[in-house]
This record gives sequence, C-alpha cells and structure tokens, in this order.
Amino acid sequence: MDQTEWGSQVMAALEPSVSGSGAALAEDMLTDASPELRRLAALARYQLDPDVPLDQRAFERLIGMATRLFSVESALISFIGDGWQWWGATCGIGSLRLPETGMDASQSLCSSVVDSGRPLTVPDMSSDDIYRHHPLASENGVRFYASEPLLTPDGYAIGTLCLMDLQPRAPLTVSEQQTLTDLAQLVMDELELRLLALEQGRQAAASTLLSENLREALAQAETLQAISALSELGLGVDELLFRAVALCASVCDVDLGSLVALYEDRAFIFPAWHSPRTAGLSDVVSRGLKRTECEPIWTTALSDKQQPVFLNAYPSHPGAHLTMVQAGVVAQAYAPLGGRGEVRFLMVLSRVDRDRPWRPHQRQLVTAVARMMRDLSRQRRQQEELAANSAQLDLALSSAPLVLFAVDRTGTFRLVRGNPEETRAWQSLVGLGVDEAFGSAPQILNNIHRAMSGENFGDVVHIAGQTYDVRYIHAQDAAGQPAGALGLGYNVTGRARAEQQATAAQHVAEALLGLAQTVTGGELNGGVSDKDFGQSVTK
Repeated sequence: MDQTEWGSQVMAALEPSVSGSGAALAEDMLTDASPELRRLAALARYQLDPDVPLDQRAFERLIGMATRLFSVESALISFIGDGWQWWGATCGIGSLRLPETGMDASQSLCSSVVDSGRPLTVPDMSSDDIYRHHPLASENGVRFYASEPLLTPDGYAIGTLCLMDLQPRAPLTVSEQQTLTDLAQLVMDELELRLLALEQGRQAAASTLLSENLREALAQAETLQAISALSELGLGVDELLFRAVALCASVCDVDLGSLVALYEDRAFIFPAWHSPRTAGLSDVVSRGLKRTECEPIWTTALSDKQQPVFLNAYPSHPGAHLTMVQAGVVAQAYAPLGGRGEVRFLMVLSRVDRDRPWRPHQRQLVTAVARMMRDLSRQRRQQEELAANSAQLDLALSSAPLVLFAVDRTGTFRLVRGNPEETRAWQSLVGLGVDEAFGSAPQILNNIHRAMSGENFGDVVHIAGQTYDVRYIHAQDAAGQPAGALGLGYNVTGRARAEQQATAAQHVAEALLGLAQTVTGGELNGGVSDKDFGQSVTK
C-alpha cells in the first residue's frame, strides 16, 4: 500500500459518519495504536501527495532563504511516510545526485531525526565515526548535514527541514540552531495555512454545490407546479403532454425535448422544445419512424415497469438511429407518459455534442413528470369517460319521467337529476337533510335511512301529488365504505290514476252485474215491469 492510499484510508476513518460515530471510532483506534501509526495519521491530516511537490511559492522562498542564511549549497523539506521519504520542496540538490522524488526511508538520515524528534547536526560526515559510511556521505559526497524536525501542533514529527553541503562546516551556534528551528516552524505555519485553504476550498465547493442543488430543486418544484397548473386549464391530453414535455426539457440541460406518439408500428415525433443552438434539429427528427429504427423507444414504452431510461454514449447503443447520430445526438432519456386508446406516449430528451452524466435531480424530475403525466392522463380519460356516461345518463333520464337523487353519508341531498318536468319540485331538496325534507313523510324518510344502512329495495311513494315507483340503492365510495344512498324514481301517477279508474269501473260493473242478475232473475220468475226496473236502477 503506497503512502497516498494509506493516508486516504486514515483520513476516511477520521471523517464523521452519518450517525456521528465515525470520528469517535477513529479516535479510539488511534488511542490504542502505536506512536508510529499516530504519527502517520498526523502526516495524513495535511493531505500531502508524495508524487506532487508542494505548490506554494512560500516553501520555495523558505528553503531559498535557508541556503542564503547558512551559506550552504542545498536545502530541502522532506516528509517521512510509511517506509518512504519524499521531498516537498528542494533547492540546489542537483549536485548531490539525490533521487528526484524520494527514497527508501531506511536509508534516510532524516528518519532518525523524525524518530527522535530532535535536531541533528553533523559538521563533517566523512570524519564522523557514526555517519562516515552513510550513503549520503559515501555515495552522494555530502559532508555537512543539519536537520530540524517539522513538528505538528500536537508534537508529532512528520518530516524535516535539512541543510546539506559538499564542504564540511563548523557546528551550528545556538543562534543558528534557533534560526533553523524558526524556519522549520515557518514551514509548519505554511502547512497549516495550506490545510486551512484546502478546507476553505472544500467548504466553498460544498457551498456552491448546495446553492446549485437548491437552485435545481427550486427549478424542479417550479416545473412540477407549472405542470400541475396546466392540468387545470382544461387542455386535451395531447396538448397537456406536449406542454409538459416542453417545460421539463427547458430545465433539464438538454437540447431537444420531444413528445413521441406510438401507433401501430410507427413512432411519430413532435418536437416540443429546443435550445437556441439546435434549432435545426427539430426539422431533422420531425417525422414518423418505423419500430426497427428506434427500438429503445418501443422497449421503454412497452415495459411493464414504466420507468424512465437514461442513455449515455448514444451513438454506440445497438438501437441508435442513424439520423440522430448524424445530427450529433450523444445522450437521450426516454420516459413513458401513458396511453390513450391504441396510442402510447413518451417523452424523449436529447443532448447534442455534450455527453454528460444525467444528474440525480434531472433523473428525479423526469421520473416525477412522467409519473404525474401518467396520472393526469389517466384522470383525464376517467373524466372523459365519466362525462360520456353522464351525458348518456342525462339522455336516458330526460327521455322518460324519471328522477335520480343522491344522499351523502350525512343524510344530505347532494344531487337531483332527470326530466326537467319531473325534477322541478325536487330541486329544492338539494342541500337539505332528509329529516328536514321528509320529516312529515315517514315512509320516504324510513326508505332513505334503510338504503343508507345497506339495503337495496323498491317501494311506491307519493310526493307532491305525484306517485313514484322508487328503487333505492346503498352507495359506496372507491374504498368500499358507506357513502350514502341513491334513488331512481319513475313517475307512475298516470298509471296509478288509470288503475284507480279501472278499479272504480270494475266496482260499478260488478254492481251492475249484480243488479242485472237480480232483474234477470225476476224476469225469469214471472217478470218485472219497466217501471219497477227504472226504480231499482235509481235506487
């Protein structure tokens, strides 16, 4: 594992998790870790890349100042990682024949400075019994070496500021040693400033991202609100879908938004919106395509999942249409919008010459718009079917002496429909409670309460001098819960009067037949005078 990867893992452990326990867990781990592991964690905090020199000019100025103050040939800032030493900044090391990027820490004299945490000065390595055989002396010709550890605020040595020369030098005086210590502290101050700048940069980037996400969320909400407002304009399904596609395309960073209607084996494309840079693309795609020419569209439309599909690298897709590819389309999104009869609708969004990933908010918006359009289309179809059924009902009711009434679950009349002649007296019931409307008609009141309680039955009632044969039905809502009662009354007043007249005539006939029997019987028994017959009838 290289130093960068190891440092990334340590820093990841130090980042707080969503639950807030990540930092505490990392702290516990480091408390129990070895001093070297804690030192490496301190080094990783500064986010230094072994393959990339420190980019601030301040570090170059510091080591340049060191070479001038101490009159040495070379100076460098080095960092000691996990078995590896690398240079953060260098000045004049070309003559020392040191590796350009770093070296094995086991061969580094700076490692001993980091391990001890104390400065080290060797006036002449070639005559020093301890360091005369060190590679710096034997291979690189270094005679003078002085090094100061780079100490973090919490006391960990993460590297060194060192001076080297090919000529021997006198030991550093107390004043010179303090100067070297001050320079090393200045290096650490610059590292802290660099770290602060990195954190501020991340915070600024996070703030920018947050602002951008808020703008996108606002645009998404406004788009959905605008589409919802469209549904209240009484537009037809086709016009509603067309305008919704235009609104969605205008905020999804695309170049073309089209409404596609699939009928039989062809897809008819209707461009709804385009960016200024792709005005000509609308003419290219405005035509009918065979199913074999646009398979991705058909696959999405006929899928049971009814979920949008987002494609990048469109030209390499097996179902890519040659005309689209030639027009520069590099990314597309397909969203099913539902159907009407044998026609199925899709929203197709296209990008030209800009194959960027589909961002989460764009996917969410396309998905939400598609779902909203499917729901609105379904509601519109249901409304149209309801209107057609209502027209048929009105036609049937107006062609016969019928009255339809509805009572809600609270016992209030909500609807009276039917033949105008029949409903004239009933219209005054709308808004009244059944108890108020028929408190003086216990038969009707009882019938309505029976229907509201769940009974379906028929009965003949008398209202305002009219006679109705009424069928009562218990009403339920879509969830199967009691919703009131419905009644359909047929005016049978004429029939009732005819039946009454027929009954009266029958009674007269029966009386006459009885009388006739008496008269006939008298005649058969000896005769009755005409005068007596007239008196009998009169009586």
